[in-house]
Amino acid sequence: MYTLAYDRRVEKDLRRIPRDQQSRILHRTEQLAIQPRHPQVEKLVGRDGYRLRVGDYRVLFTIDDQLKRVTVYRVKPRGEAYR
Repeated sequence: MYTLAYDRRVEKDLRRIPRDQQSRILHRTEQLAIQPRHPQVEKLVGRDGYRLRVGDYRVLFTIDDQLKRVTVYRVKPRGEAYR
């Protein structure tokens, strides 16, 4: 099992998202600690990291296998996530 860490920007990102979506996003990110390379997780092209699609939102994160840590660094709407 991996440790789940959140970047400080994630809290700010979540405040801009409706509450029902927030709980859904947090539930899905907690599952990353159990299975970080879930079949719905995709590697980002052109940069380090991975993404998880949760409805119209994208959870961007990195996986450190040596430390067994998943670090979520952004949660953004689909159109803004890759800028």
